[in-house]
Amino acid sequence: MPAGAGFEAVVTALGQAPAAGWDVPDDVLVTRMRELVSIRAMVDAALAEQVAAFDTRAGARYDGPTSTPAWLLARLRL
Repeated sequence: MPAGAGFEAVVTALGQAPAAGWDVPDDVLVTRMRELVSIRAMVDAALAEQVAAFDTRAGARYDGPTSTPAWLLARLRL
């Protein structure tokens, strides 16, 4: 699988999920919200791993800022 293919599949699936509306039953909304929070936690964990690797390699120095915190703020607004 090419790099990023898994991410693209998740984004596509989320984009195709039906929007919440008044016609969606409460139990479906509750299930969706729980699943989305779970997905967000997985994304946050994956991002933390990537940031740690980037920081260990001092990756920020190749893109302007002199530290990972400065790079995260300048480039990702984190």
